Amino acid sequence: MAIYVHNGTASTMYVALAYHSPNCDGDNWAKKGWWQIGPGGRATIRGGASNGAKYFWYAENDAGMQWAGPFVTNLPVRAFDWCWRTSSTDSSPKGLRMLLVPTTSVNHSLVLQG
Repeated sequence: MAIYVHNGTASTMYVALAYHSPNCDGDNWAKKGWWQIGPGGRATIRGGASNGAKYFWYAENDAGMQWAGPFVTNLPVRAFDWCWRTSSTDSSPKGLRMLLVPTTSVNHSLVLQG
């Protein structure tokens, strides 16, 4: 029971995930990253039951490709595990995509290709 990301590109990929976390520094969302996934590889970015849940995610690879969306938060260049509003001097705004996991999908996979 998890959310998996499959790297379908020829370059190393980096993934960040935001997830529901009640009262995380006055907000209801936390964010974590960076999972590093080699070409053709797979990573578990969230364990446990994910069916029916909402997440936000962002990915980029070494070739300069980005998988981004309209939900903006600051993400640093280093590994992090923060509340949604947390930032630092090495952060920049990134737009995340929404992921609504179907209630029937206990294990859910994102396959990112270029």
